[in-house]
Amino acid sequence: MKGRIRKIALTEDPHELFLALVSTFAFGVIFGVRLYGEQFLSSKYPYSSLGAVRTAMGFPNFWARFVFNAALLLCGLLLFRISFWYHRNDQNSNLKQFFALLGAMGAFLMMIPCDVNNFYHSIGASTFVGSIWIFTNLVLIKMCEGFSFPIYLIGNLVTQGSVLPYAWTFLINDPSKQVFQKITTWGLISVLIVSHLVCMRRRKTKEEGTKEILSPD
Repeated sequence: MKGRIRKIALTEDPHELFLALVSTFAFGVIFGVRLYGEQFLSSKYPYSSLGAVRTAMGFPNFWARFVFNAALLLCGLLLFRISFWYHRNDQNSNLKQFFALLGAMGAFLMMIPCDVNNFYHSIGASTFVGSIWIFTNLVLIKMCEGFSFPIYLIGNLVTQGSVLPYAWTFLINDPSKQVFQKITTWGLISVLIVSHLVCMRRRKTKEEGTKEILSPD
């Protein structure tokens, strides 16, 4: 486990960093739901409740909050690491550096319990999710440059088709927003995992092709 963490911290592959980021958040949500101080009702409770001091019915929520906040802390650190990677390896990536830093600050703000100060928690959640959405679109554009248009189209349909309904229901404060939040969360997670795995596979294939060309007969 320690070796794996060290490998991620030292990696120079941005796709590995994003996969670690997405996996960490998914881990925090899944185990946070299991450790929630009461039965977690996905159709009624937002994922923000996982980091609350008390559950919706007033029960203590220490373990779910601990796991969820630990995941957010690691996500923030990984976004700082991603921003540093862009700073070192891509001189034309000022916006990517900025959005990664913004997402990191959002993850840290999101650790403030929603039942203690929902204003700052909501700002953090919006910033964190917004940053992830931007990077999802960026990796989809990268896929479009080297892969067929149908793959790009499917990824976009899943991404925008999950985010936009949630944004609308959140804006009008419709009760269905909690259902759409879950669709958005797992839609973004799925697209990010698949797209980064595809990009990693493409890079590996290109590297193997280069080695084959350079190798002596």
